[in-house]
Amino acid sequence: MARKKPVHPNQVQQTTDKSVDTHVKNATKIAWIPFLILVLYMAVHFIPNMEAIDVLGPQWLYLSILDTGILLFLLIHFQNKHIKISILIKPVFSKILLLLLILAGISISFSINIIESIVCFSRFTTTVLAYFNILLFLLLYDLKNAFINLAKALSIITIIESCIGIHTLLTDGTIKDLDKVVVSITSNTGNKNIFAASIVIKIPFILYAIIYSKTGQKIFYSFALAIGITQLLLLGARSSYLSLAACTSLYTIYILLIKKDNHRIKKVKLLSYLWTPLILGFFASLSLQSYVNNFQSGRGVFSNVANRLTDISVTNESSSYRLMLWKHALSYISEHPFIGCGYGNWKLASIPYEKEYINDLTVPAHAHNDFLEHATELGLLGGVLYALLFVSLFWGTISSLRSNTSEEIKSISVFSFLGIVVYGIDALFNFPIERPIMQVLFALLAAVNVSALILSRDKQVDIISKQTPIISEKKILTRSILICLLIITPSLYINNLTYISLRAQMKVIPDLKNEPMTLPLAEVTNIFPPIPNLTSSSQPIDAIIGRYYSENKQYDEALRLLRKAMPYNPYIYYSHFLIANVYFLTDKLDSAKYYAETAYYNRPRANTYYQTLIAVEAKRKDTAALGKAFRTYTHYRNEVFPWQLYILGMLNALQRGTPELLKLTDSALNMFKPAPNTAPSTDYQQLLKRKEEVEKNMNVTVTNTATQEDIKRATAVYNEAVEAFGKGDFASAARKFVAAINISPFSYSMYENAGICYYNLKEYKKAIYYFDKVIAMKITNDGKSEFFKGASYVNSGNREEGCKSLQIAAAKNYPGTAEILKQFCK
Repeated sequence: MARKKPVHPNQVQQTTDKSVDTHVKNATKIAWIPFLILVLYMAVHFIPNMEAIDVLGPQWLYLSILDTGILLFLLIHFQNKHIKISILIKPVFSKILLLLLILAGISISFSINIIESIVCFSRFTTTVLAYFNILLFLLLYDLKNAFINLAKALSIITIIESCIGIHTLLTDGTIKDLDKVVVSITSNTGNKNIFAASIVIKIPFILYAIIYSKTGQKIFYSFALAIGITQLLLLGARSSYLSLAACTSLYTIYILLIKKDNHRIKKVKLLSYLWTPLILGFFASLSLQSYVNNFQSGRGVFSNVANRLTDISVTNESSSYRLMLWKHALSYISEHPFIGCGYGNWKLASIPYEKEYINDLTVPAHAHNDFLEHATELGLLGGVLYALLFVSLFWGTISSLRSNTSEEIKSISVFSFLGIVVYGIDALFNFPIERPIMQVLFALLAAVNVSALILSRDKQVDIISKQTPIISEKKILTRSILICLLIITPSLYINNLTYISLRAQMKVIPDLKNEPMTLPLAEVTNIFPPIPNLTSSSQPIDAIIGRYYSENKQYDEALRLLRKAMPYNPYIYYSHFLIANVYFLTDKLDSAKYYAETAYYNRPRANTYYQTLIAVEAKRKDTAALGKAFRTYTHYRNEVFPWQLYILGMLNALQRGTPELLKLTDSALNMFKPAPNTAPSTDYQQLLKRKEEVEKNMNVTVTNTATQEDIKRATAVYNEAVEAFGKGDFASAARKFVAAINISPFSYSMYENAGICYYNLKEYKKAIYYFDKVIAMKITNDGKSEFFKGASYVNSGNREEGCKSLQIAAAKNYPGTAEILKQFCK
């Protein structure tokens, strides 16, 4: 038998090489996976609001679903691979990011609103997992190919977004106010400032696509850069102008001083890739703005790009506002250096600092500086860790440049860091931490920069082990993925609940402006999930539901919900305001006074709080308290509204006009006299009516000489009437209202309520009698009595008189009058 030839050592080596070739071949087969993963993350740009009041709801949900899907893919596809997870954790940036995540999680325990912290923490978790997912796939496959393809994809996204934005400007700008049109151009980012920042942060990617593409493609990507800059300049976001200036300067320095190329012509050519589109974009934006300005009656804030570029200073209004926010944040940090207000809770803790500067129920929400905001929420350690994220990326970029790696890897490191600089500047002036699109771009840029650093240290990074280590990498991978799934699953659940809530808010929030509100109570009580407990504008959701119960006269349940909602946002006093309304409606005036004063004097620029307090004090006939509220409001907001409302309150309290009131009214009319050829505002027109009411009631003598005992008796009977009315017993309510009038007619509402009772009883003649009494007093001007008087005439067959009264009610903007007029008074 022939003996087999001994195996040559080279043949053994050859077998190993085939194994490696097979591995490379398999890797090549799925080399498109990292690009697909990146595209899926970038697809967040195209997620619309999907019936939510804020687009961030569906976008965060999409990203958490994507994180979960990728983790499951890793668990299934790489179950037979030994992936070195330690490579992902080893970079300094990764360690700092995880420390920041842990600190944010710990802060939940000392948050003002724990639920709000959990909601924001879920979003942070989504971002962190996106970073590690992207980093893993960049290291598993080819960073160079992935980055160039990503740069090309982002160039296309920039063209799409910019063309849509410019088209909106050219169409709406010819028929609408330019400032309003510019503010409305947000793409799917949430606001124009975030949209502008998302454009600038893509510029380094587009530059990379221009430099590393073929000659014919360079023209296309140069167009993408030019149109992106055009859209950016038209948006007028000054912080993005600073980002653009920083990006332009650093790119120029890199080409001239750092990039290894001794040919001046090549350097000039590389510089032209940025400066030519920049110049073209500048003149294109001027041309487009000049065209739109031809259709504008005046010149607004965004009517001139050149002016916006030169208006970057700390003296303009928006910059001064930011400085004020930063000052408040620094003040809070000095008072709470170690333990902040809890992750995502600065929107609550900031309210006491800004109550004297911000009108109505507006909440600042952010410090307009993510570095300071992290320090306010997590203490100084949180602020330092957040700043160290950027420091670590800077040193990582320097390390890559000093290494012996390829020029392509160095370029990827530099261009990704340019994007980090853009993000950092935006974080100094705005709040990209909240917006999904900006967070995805930050995670992407950080992952690219870190992966470039890892590759610069070891050209042949082997993240998949060829040998089985002592501790199986497979077990580490499986455990790591399972831990990540345990983290992302509750985040996915919470992001889903938040999206459901934002959809509910899209229905309910606009309805709050209606008087009365139109949504059925049953729908509102079942529409909100348990998380979150605040609206997008930081109002307690339970308080809003309580308001619906109050509108439906279910006062006990309303009070229960309103008290329950107090701790959710203890600084906005929305529950106090609504509780005051409940007690006002039930004639518990002492309690109404307490809650109305608590709400108003803690939010002295809130017009609804002021309005409620005036109504309560007018009903209590406390002229001193009326004067105090009036002086406080005009100290902060000296407008027509508080003057006309105070005069109305005094008329109700005094039950007559006085020379002092007339003098006060004339003074206000002179103070707020509209400019020539300018239509008077609605509030000024109300002030004119107040003067008529004061003059017509000047000679009214208050003949009611009832004693305090009579007033108490009348109030008791009046309360009984209100209770009977609430039960639907209109006959008893009518009798009691008339009885209270006979004892002591202390308010015009007694006559009006009696009229409404008779209206419900279909005793229209009696109803008209009492409505005429109210109209003759000329104290109220809401059109309610005129409306029901008109309806009484129509129902009794006298449409002519009914329509006359209804037209008066319509002129006074009483709700629902227009529909009645269309139906009966054609």
